[in-house]
Amino acid sequence: RLRNAGMLAAPLLATLAFVGVRVAQRAAIGEQVDAQLASAADIVAEASTRDAQLLARRNDAFARFDLGDTAGGEAAWEVALGLRREVEALHTRAARELETALSLDPERGDLRRSLAEVLYSQAELAERQHDDDRVEDLIARVELYDTDGALQARWAAPGRLRLDLRPAGAHVAVATYVRDASGRMSLAPTRALGQAPLAAIDLP
Repeated sequence: RLRNAGMLAAPLLATLAFVGVRVAQRAAIGEQVDAQLASAADIVAEASTRDAQLLARRNDAFARFDLGDTAGGEAAWEVALGLRREVEALHTRAARELETALSLDPERGDLRRSLAEVLYSQAELAERQHDDDRVEDLIARVELYDTDGALQARWAAPGRLRLDLRPAGAHVAVATYVRDASGRMSLAPTRALGQAPLAAIDLP
């Protein structure tokens, strides 16, 4: 009887040992994924700070150019270009962290959401640089991870214009540049918006 009991216990112990190893492995993977998610969040926060500085420098450069301060405008623009490279590098690092984490745990919804948000931020930056091909590629990648479609809906939403002119009463019209099959840009027909001031005008 003891011998039979021992024979029955051996497979059970082996199964328990296997389950224990699997549980430990999953716990270790979970800790690694959490660490990479936290690291990506820190990188994204740094990218957001740098991007705010980038926008401020761009605005400063444009203001200086408008005032005829060419040297000051060029200096501010060079700083803005350096900040843009920093933001791009930070976004790339964050995306790499999240992609690695997803390879370890593809079912984590928070990882997919975070990666979609990083790709969306990259698309916004590319759009500011008028890099249409990169924008198209990044938005296609956003669709892969934006499971609820919220980011896609935000991207497709119309822009909103508020315009206050002095003196009031000026007639305002807008037009959009469109790209043809050959890649050339041309100006589409104008759209009359009315008389200034204008508030909450949706633009395509």
